[in-house]
Amino acid sequence: MFHCRMSKKSGIVLIVLIAAVVAGGYFLLRPRPQLPAPETTLAELRLSGYDQSGQVSWRVQADAGKMDEDGSGVLHTVSLSIYAQGKPRWTAVAPTLTFAHDRARLTGGVDVTVNGGDKLTTDSVAWNKNTNKLIGTQAVAIVAAHAHVTAHGFTYDPRADRLTLTGGVNAQLDEPSAIAATGDEAIYTEGRVVLSGAVRITSGNDVYECPRAEYSEHEKTVDLSGGVTGVLAVGKLTAARIEVTADGSTASGDVELLLNSKFFRGNDGA
Repeated sequence: MFHCRMSKKSGIVLIVLIAAVVAGGYFLLRPRPQLPAPETTLAELRLSGYDQSGQVSWRVQADAGKMDEDGSGVLHTVSLSIYAQGKPRWTAVAPTLTFAHDRARLTGGVDVTVNGGDKLTTDSVAWNKNTNKLIGTQAVAIVAAHAHVTAHGFTYDPRADRLTLTGGVNAQLDEPSAIAATGDEAIYTEGRVVLSGAVRITSGNDVYECPRAEYSEHEKTVDLSGGVTGVLAVGKLTAARIEVTADGSTASGDVELLLNSKFFRGNDGA
């Protein structure tokens, strides 16, 4: 039979070694607090998105920003260009763009160039990267060559290249003459504004009300339709359609004019 004798000193050393192994295993295997997700710092960022046909859908440029591991982040001093049929339609410039997955928001005051000319300003714009739609729920103003339009919000669909203004639409035109117009909604395209809802047009001393009015910068006309009633300096007017030009107004379709009594009086009051 084999006998092994261990000295007292050796036993103490063995106990110490076992304790060390156990302690080391505990520290290696014990749960550890989660470290914050790493953050990537970006500088002079340029990104592009493409549609199913391979054409450019959007482009983003930023001076700096940060991106989290989950794909969310923030960009600073941002330029966002929206394309339709491969052509740039909108270019929005803003101090900040925050994003998470397919959603993003421009904030801090947004200045937009529409179709290379007209200007749109608002405080905040939401952007969906999948549909490329832009939505603003705050006061918006558009400044064109001969028109200034304001509203309480807007939606832009690049696929239809259509900007819809909603809530308290107010338009000031300086052609074909000085005209003020209000309505519930407006469809805006380059050089054209179509007002709908409870439309009210003021041209000089004449006031018209109708369901629809269309301003054409190219034709320099305001076309009122859908059944128009007007209060004029000479009396009251109803018609199916009225066209306002620099030369005056022309009514057509079931026209009725009720002249006031002053119209028939001479300058001497006779």
